[in-house]
Amino acid sequence: MHKQLYLKAIEGILFLLLLGIGIWASIDIGIGMDEAREYETYLVNINAFKGLISGDLSSYQKLLEYGDRYYGIGFHLASNALSSFIYGSLPKILEIDALGGYLAFNHISVFLAYVCSGLLVRSIIYSASQDARLAALGLFSYLLWPYLLGHGLMNIKDIPFLFAWLLCTYMLIRFLSAINFQNNILNKEQQKQGLNLMLLGLATGWLISIRVSGILIFIEYLVMGLTYYFISNLQKSEGKNLIFKFQYFIYFCFSLLLIIYLINPILWSNPLEIVNAFLYMSQHPWKGDTLAGGRLFEPGNLLYQYIPLWFSVKLPLVVICGLILMPLVLIRNAASKKFISAPNISLLVGLTFSIITIVFLLIMRKVNLYNELRQVLFLFPILFILGILSLFYFNRLVAYFALVISLPLFIWDDINLHPYQYTYINELARQFESGQKFETDYFQFSAGKSALWANQAKFISKEECIYVNPLHLWQFKIDPTEVRCISSYPGDLSLIARPFLFYWPTRNGSLALPPQGCSLIHREERKLPYSKLTLGMGELYSCP
Repeated sequence: MHKQLYLKAIEGILFLLLLGIGIWASIDIGIGMDEAREYETYLVNINAFKGLISGDLSSYQKLLEYGDRYYGIGFHLASNALSSFIYGSLPKILEIDALGGYLAFNHISVFLAYVCSGLLVRSIIYSASQDARLAALGLFSYLLWPYLLGHGLMNIKDIPFLFAWLLCTYMLIRFLSAINFQNNILNKEQQKQGLNLMLLGLATGWLISIRVSGILIFIEYLVMGLTYYFISNLQKSEGKNLIFKFQYFIYFCFSLLLIIYLINPILWSNPLEIVNAFLYMSQHPWKGDTLAGGRLFEPGNLLYQYIPLWFSVKLPLVVICGLILMPLVLIRNAASKKFISAPNISLLVGLTFSIITIVFLLIMRKVNLYNELRQVLFLFPILFILGILSLFYFNRLVAYFALVISLPLFIWDDINLHPYQYTYINELARQFESGQKFETDYFQFSAGKSALWANQAKFISKEECIYVNPLHLWQFKIDPTEVRCISSYPGDLSLIARPFLFYWPTRNGSLALPPQGCSLIHREERKLPYSKLTLGMGELYSCP
């Protein structure tokens, strides 16, 4: 008993330490490419609401004509409320402009959502294993996994969606685990299912209000439900099937539709706009190429190569090993029939086939995926859970050992890669030269870091103009007393009178070509630990 309390105390202290460091790191990371646009989307929706309240329809008309009107603000409401409170109390805590400081504080709510997703991962692992050590190791391995942590420090769109998806998954697992499929008698736990389904409806509606692609969660609901039903009946074929009370699903549908309608002002004039939102966002009109393994992929093309390629380099080796062992674990369970309990085997099989089904539909529909797999970031926690549980069921000590080895590797990566942890590739991929040929700084945080460097570079003439891309990220960090001339990239450097300076985000150093007659004076880069590879983020040139 005392040993368990001791272990819980250690886990709690480490968790609080990670929480504190993470909040600092989330502010320190700077401002990313799309954050100002996300804030603008939030304001357009809020102003539309305020206009309707005051009887002014012009603001709502602006929402109807706004280009990003189908982008949800389900998380932005809470995030900006927290930022307003903090920033109002400490307005000058950061040496950047007012909007930049405000946006930086939005990262705190993003990181808190990420931490909460880690607690859900811990709960699911523990419920399936009943092993407190595995759950604790899983929690810290997940939270320190550099790839997800990098997003968890700042990604205002994908991390909240990931958290909401995981919340819905957790609630669904609890709901299905409580159902007795072998008889028609509702036990005490089942009496709560009406309330549980209402809460699941609210969580699902919130998920879709963050991003309309949340409709994919119904694939998981269907696959998981069928899996629990059939496996339960295989375990006890003489039992009867539970007859659900119809009103339970009325509760779910009502709460789902209510929250979607309330949090999406675009639906207030015409609820059928939700259909247009699904159609528009399923083929997001983004043009560009994504570098993966040295090859450029256009959005929506060759996804059967693109998706597995990114999974193979972004998933940690411990998770990949667990996923590889999954067929063996399932075969062993089928042979013994008592190896894994019915609810836990249902969880493994249900989540596995849910991911396979979703990925298959993405490929068949040729959905526009770009900037690696950030649009399907919500799949990574599920893969993490499956990999860890599979390794645990294969061999408990092997799972412990693999996680204990992974933790210090993750921590060292986090320290060396900050603030670009999301550029992480696993230890195997970084041993090959092709590991250097992947997208890197697609959020373009190197712009702000390079601007801070320029503030301190006294040899830069105040008469020389710096042409940068993107301009707004430099303006968040640049000191106008040190660098007086800064302008947007004109598209053709030959049209600019020399001397001048030029900055660009390389996204990958292997493809960057220096401007003719210009010399490199600063490069944002990170060396991958345990390898010879160096990842390039952004470059600043002097053109005399």
